[in-house]
Amino acid sequence: MARVSRGSAASETREYGRSAALLTLALGSAGILAYAFFAVASHTLDRDAYGEIVVLWSVVFVGASTLFRPIEQLLSRTLAERVEVGEEIGPVLRVAALIQAGLALAAVALLLFVCGVFFTTYTANSNAAIQLDSADHIRGRVLGLYYYAWNGLAPIGSILIGWLCAVGGTTLAFGVAGASALVVTGAGAAALKRPRRPRPALKAEPVDQLAA
Repeated sequence: MARVSRGSAASETREYGRSAALLTLALGSAGILAYAFFAVASHTLDRDAYGEIVVLWSVVFVGASTLFRPIEQLLSRTLAERVEVGEEIGPVLRVAALIQAGLALAAVALLLFVCGVFFTTYTANSNAAIQLDSADHIRGRVLGLYYYAWNGLAPIGSILIGWLCAVGGTTLAFGVAGASALVVTGAGAAALKRPRRPRPALKAEPVDQLAA
């Protein structure tokens, strides 16, 4: 019995050492990859873009550390205890899934609220800027084009989305919409980067010639 207990203890020690080694390797690889990412970003991006990346990583790290890491630690310990004593792990997994789903839905709701606020602010500011920068005699036509670009093609897009949903489901419809948005964004970025031709200078004519 003593030999059997010693053998089982030795096998458990080896298994624990193997798991600890794999965990150490995974954590070390993650740290090295994160350092390489920041090193490449600091050499390829400008200061403003690199600052945005740092802020994004900070938000992700704080969110993971405060929201998901405690649940992960509690779940792993609870599962280990239940497996050790031979109890079921299904209820624990269901509770953890409900907590994670609730946190994810809360995060999505918060992001949608923030996006809605920014979208409303952008729409109001762009509308006001167009009206203030447009001359009085063309303001109506400029706003007409503006609203046509926003809402004029909505009926055509609705018909197209309905047809795509009937052909390939919502996945195809969202895929085509995303691809179209990427194409339009790329075309707009290319148009903005294209050098503009200088406008020809207007020659001022003497007043007496104009009067004649």
